[in-house]
Amino acid sequence: METTLKIVKSPYRFEPWTLSITDNVKYFNAWWKSLAQENPIGLGAIGWVIASPILSIMSFFVAPWYWKTFVFMIVNFLITAWCLMLSYHRMLSHKSFKVHPWVKAVMLIVSTTAMEGPALGWVRNHRAHHRHLDTERDPYDAKKGFWWSHMGWALHPYDPSAFADIDVSDLTSDPQVMLQEQWYMPLAMSLGFIFPTLFCGLAWGDYAGGFWFGGILRTGICLQTAFFVNSLAHYQGEHTYTENTTPVDNLLVQIVTTGEGFHNFHHAFPYDYRGTSDPLAIDPLKWLTYLLYLLGLASELKRYPDKLINHAKLETSKKRIERELVDCAPCKADNLLPPMSTADVKRRVDEGAQLIIVKGHVHDVHEFLSEHPGGEAILKSYIGKDATKAFYGNLVQHTPGAQELLASLTVAKIVDSKSD
Repeated sequence: METTLKIVKSPYRFEPWTLSITDNVKYFNAWWKSLAQENPIGLGAIGWVIASPILSIMSFFVAPWYWKTFVFMIVNFLITAWCLMLSYHRMLSHKSFKVHPWVKAVMLIVSTTAMEGPALGWVRNHRAHHRHLDTERDPYDAKKGFWWSHMGWALHPYDPSAFADIDVSDLTSDPQVMLQEQWYMPLAMSLGFIFPTLFCGLAWGDYAGGFWFGGILRTGICLQTAFFVNSLAHYQGEHTYTENTTPVDNLLVQIVTTGEGFHNFHHAFPYDYRGTSDPLAIDPLKWLTYLLYLLGLASELKRYPDKLINHAKLETSKKRIERELVDCAPCKADNLLPPMSTADVKRRVDEGAQLIIVKGHVHDVHEFLSEHPGGEAILKSYIGKDATKAFYGNLVQHTPGAQELLASLTVAKIVDSKSD
């Protein structure tokens, strides 16, 4: 059977990937030609996205392995990730809280070492993601495929017109944000690569490890874990608070990003400073924000009322349970059952069928006769008759399990008379 390839037309994409070499060559050529419209800074960013995973893998083969360097890399990664998520994401993108100016300055400076671009562009993209979620105008639109939402979007030329409606005037009027924009590259290179090289080299003589593990590998991990928030956290996990969008709560993403995995919660309640309302959940970013608040360094922590959050969670659970009830229902819904009259029932019984009527429903008990706990005789005495009173207490009070079993034997509904 011939399959028609569906192509979403856009000058900024060469999706979808297929097993066809011809198609992929065509998409690659379209992407390669589109790079001509990108400026040198944009080309450098695309080049870094491509080179970062390759160089990260190379680091294990070109540098010595010292445990001190790996400890330094992990600590440096955590500090970088926390500063970026607290500043770029929760503080600037969603205005979830405010911090003391010098704390903000430190976080903006450290965030440059993640090599994810200046705060202004990062926030613009993220606000567009929330405003146009799961649409063609969503920069990381998960409906375009895992590859696109993970990093495919970052390999394509920047389209300014796509974000013309995104208001970032609060950032363009922020002197700290604009100063970081101006000095982004010197800060990113010096603190992201030169600092770890010199630190590890001067502290224990591992200049190569400081550069490759403390610099290259650390930034590579920062980039890929951030990408997983856009991809995996929209594909695999729980729709805990809302089901009408792609974001999900994903434990793996929560672990690797140290706080950004409860993505369904985040999209349902975007300005909440917490990653989740669950007090027992591992949520380092929430703890850090609250610690800054206790130290007097953060203020105006925003959170949705727990009552509204619980209501959303219960509503979503209710919908899920209702679907499961339909899926595992012992019989079809009344509107899907074929109609039968009492005359039809008597006629079928005369023909040899073993049918009984209970509460306006017809049940075929021929296979159940021998299994009836009260014996066949009692059940046979009601063949062709209405057994409603007998079933619901005249003789015995049947259990819910028995009622479910009876429902599973339903074959029709009575349309010409009411049962007792």
